[in-house]
Amino acid sequence: MGLLTEGKALTPEQMKEVGHYIREHGITQFLHTWARVKDVENDDFRFGDEIECGLFVVDDVNKTVKISLRSAELRRQLDEKEVLYAHETEGCTWHPEFGGWMIESTPSRPYSKYASDLLRVERNMILRRRRLLSLLKPNEIAPYVTCFPLLGVADFIVDPQPFAAPHSKSDFIPDYIINPHPRFAALTTNIRSRRGQKVDIQVP
Repeated sequence: MGLLTEGKALTPEQMKEVGHYIREHGITQFLHTWARVKDVENDDFRFGDEIECGLFVVDDVNKTVKISLRSAELRRQLDEKEVLYAHETEGCTWHPEFGGWMIESTPSRPYSKYASDLLRVERNMILRRRRLLSLLKPNEIAPYVTCFPLLGVADFIVDPQPFAAPHSKSDFIPDYIINPHPRFAALTTNIRSRRGQKVDIQVP
């Protein structure tokens, strides 16, 4: 999802007022960056990976699977683990995603050009998987999926709250399942605002 900082997002109307400033300074920043790196040659090759997973609760008695909105809580615990064990392993970085049931992970340091780095990829993925699984409740699972097939279908949330959707205006999905970081609610509101209507997805 990229770097997130705390702050207040602008509305589309407010963006129009500062759009020229942002474009002008964006071009200036690009030119400064270009001047700084245009003569760089043979710099080290770096690469990485990111994995998204969903957090779900499985009820074996009622034969149901629901989303669990614990991703922010788990991310805080995972970040604490990284501080404790950073000196022992190459580490992981945990990122927020749009959904309150979604978690994204990357290696804490990029891989480099050596063949031995190819072995680091799987090793780091296993490390991330173990750290995440160590914090799950007995009835929770975290498969590597980017969507939940039952999203918006009947009773699909663990510990549901009263339905409200002031940002998305959705008829099926409440806003409280959105990640609590202010960027995501603002993104949802602004997409609808700029379209002039709700997002309308029709099942074929």
